[in-house]
Amino acid sequence: LIGEDVSEVDGIPTKRFTFAKGNGQIIVDKRPGPSAFGGCTEVTVTTIGSSQPTDPTGTIIARTETENDGYKTFRVTAIQGDIIGEKQTYKDIVTVDIPGEVTLTTEDVSIIDSSNSNLGLGNLSGTIALPKVKPVRTKKIAANVRVEIMDNPPSTATLAYDLGELSCSVTSLSLNYSSKVGPTKRYKSGIFIFPNTDWQRSYSPSARIQNYPGCVLVGGAESVGEVAYKSQKFHQLEPDEDEDGFADGLESVIESNAMSVTKCIGEGSTSLTGFQENGIIKRNSRPILTDLNGKTYYEVITWSV
Repeated sequence: LIGEDVSEVDGIPTKRFTFAKGNGQIIVDKRPGPSAFGGCTEVTVTTIGSSQPTDPTGTIIARTETENDGYKTFRVTAIQGDIIGEKQTYKDIVTVDIPGEVTLTTEDVSIIDSSNSNLGLGNLSGTIALPKVKPVRTKKIAANVRVEIMDNPPSTATLAYDLGELSCSVTSLSLNYSSKVGPTKRYKSGIFIFPNTDWQRSYSPSARIQNYPGCVLVGGAESVGEVAYKSQKFHQLEPDEDEDGFADGLESVIESNAMSVTKCIGEGSTSLTGFQENGIIKRNSRPILTDLNGKTYYEVITWSV
């Protein structure tokens, strides 16, 4: 029964009843499905006068019900086709990180000072320890891109060009040591005597730590450099006579020695363990549909190489 009218004809009350026969399906509307579900069709079936709607095959995503003049109208929408699966593949250019390298080495150093050449003390030479760093770089590569629809997005992946497990640090030590003694000898009328002497020494260490994320140590975990030198200071005394009748002469006042030691000590990654050039570079996942049963579908885009 979809309608009921009451009228009076020649004084006689008359009732008119209208019925819908069959399942009441009057419209089937088909159109391409959402672009994310490539290859699917969206179907809407309209049913009038039935106590239950006519559901199309596929995944039901919408259902409406209205009532007019005592009869109901149902509209049910479904997506037909394979929702889950690979929908698109293409190539894309992406930027990736390349591991850096830290090499502990030494360099020769020298200073030429002609002012003391007559004493044979003018030139200073030795080595200094230092880290040579090739920092993390970037490059562009072609990646494979895959677009999929899933009902359970993936939770694990083998990552490519991931520097998260690579890191090293370098401790740089500077050790400066010096000592001096003087006066060491004294000249008296042709005779050298050794008076009481003063003795001093000093030690000045320092250290700093540098971190290099994304880098590995190559060629050894330690380097040492050293520079050593000595100096003398002469003092001319005025001749005079002491109570013994001796005349003072040239006095060697100070002899000093100095040494500078530099040292680099590396810790951390010494190989590319954990880094690989094959796998997933990145992945994006987002929900794009929830059907009337509460099931959620996700669009998953994966860049891999």
